[in-house]
Amino acid sequence: MCHKRADEINLVLTRGGFSLKGFTFSKSNPPKELSQDGKSINVAGMKWFSNEDYIMLDISPIDFSKGKKVKKKSSMAIINGPSRRQCLSQVASVFDLTGMLTPITAGLKLDLHELVKRKIQWDDPIPDDLKPIWSSNFEMIEELQSFKFERAVVPVDAKNLTIDTIECADASKHIACVTIYVRFLLC
Repeated sequence: MCHKRADEINLVLTRGGFSLKGFTFSKSNPPKELSQDGKSINVAGMKWFSNEDYIMLDISPIDFSKGKKVKKKSSMAIINGPSRRQCLSQVASVFDLTGMLTPITAGLKLDLHELVKRKIQWDDPIPDDLKPIWSSNFEMIEELQSFKFERAVVPVDAKNLTIDTIECADASKHIACVTIYVRFLLC
């Protein structure tokens, strides 16, 4: 059914003057022309491992070497102190389309706010008292490279497509977060 639908979509788009690179389907490896590693494809700033049907963030390793590729642990690079610009750049590199890591990225943004509050200029090194915080932040960002999330929203054993939602919210003086969980009745 999916392959037939893909052919129909391709036909309609071709008639409209659009061309597709190809299709990838759950529970199968991506076509070689769509994948650099034979296991995943890049989709909306994330990596989709179609055979296992999970997604990962596409986060590059932290590098403070200004264009020169030098293998350094981020905790070692912080000795000289990254700048506010570099801190922002690393936080902004965490593109989380799904919002699954919002509690983590929200904390990083609060730490960025502290740099703004202290009026640290863009290219000035961060103060010594904030180096341990940012060292920990950079290590956490590097660890996010290995987080996996199941892509499928509807469980395979769902009784039907009727959903219930559970909404949660919390806020403080500096930040507010809202989460909406979706649940299905299982067979």
